[in-house]
Amino acid sequence: MTQIQTDAIRKLTEAKHDGLTDMQKYLATHVAKTCAQFCEQSEEFAAAVMAQDKSLVGCMKAMTLPGRGLGYLSDFEVYRMAARYFFPESDVEWSMKISMPAKNQTSAKILELKFEDLLNFL
Repeated sequence: MTQIQTDAIRKLTEAKHDGLTDMQKYLATHVAKTCAQFCEQSEEFAAAVMAQDKSLVGCMKAMTLPGRGLGYLSDFEVYRMAARYFFPESDVEWSMKISMPAKNQTSAKILELKFEDLLNFL
């Protein structure tokens, strides 16, 4: 991991939550962890987090603009909004892995589904 990735993760995980509502504070902890994982995977994302005008508090406030609360957003939308705050051109793609126990076998079968595939199925 590079220094900028380490610094970005520290910036997210050690951020103070001053000026946030209780709901924003609650979500900020989870958003920080997920964005830290994004930073681990991408030096470019870490650089976006390290931008002078970007902060976890700013991210949480941007998510809750007037007329838009956080109480009715899916996890998917929360993380998409967080990613776009730090890196505006980004998108979040979801997938799900289901480990199914195999009968009379030593290894489990794993199904990997994309979120979009699940929506098309419904």
